Amino acid sequence: MALFRFIEVKSQRGKSLLSYQNFEYQFENESRMEQGWEYWRCPVRPPYCHGRATIQSPWLIDEEGIRYKMGRVTKEHNHAATIGSKDVILYFIFFKINLLRYEKQIKDYERKQGATSPHQAETLSGRSGAIFLSMCV
Repeated sequence: MALFRFIEVKSQRGKSLLSYQNFEYQFENESRMEQGWEYWRCPVRPPYCHGRATIQSPWLIDEEGIRYKMGRVTKEHNHAATIGSKDVILYFIFFKINLLRYEKQIKDYERKQGATSPHQAETLSGRSGAIFLSMCV
């Protein structure tokens, strides 16, 4: 069975939650850890949601510094997924990281193309910007 990436988000009280496909999961308790696996549940109430995930214990960190765990959904939710403020913040973090990469690519491209005047650099940046925007869509 395939494992999926559950990204760490923080609750209003600062506790770690996991987010996958716009559903959140909270850790059940220490006694529910078995052979390197943790059990997480959906925090939505009322009505009581049956959404559950089984997660591998260690935290992993990707190249952007985002903490995540690998796991699988074991029981489906009884409500629709919602895009909360945490997901919007994560979206903007990823967008900003990609924007920084894009700006670096522009500078590298300009260096390779030998832009000598501000007008040339602006023209080159415009071409690169169109490429970047097409990648975002």
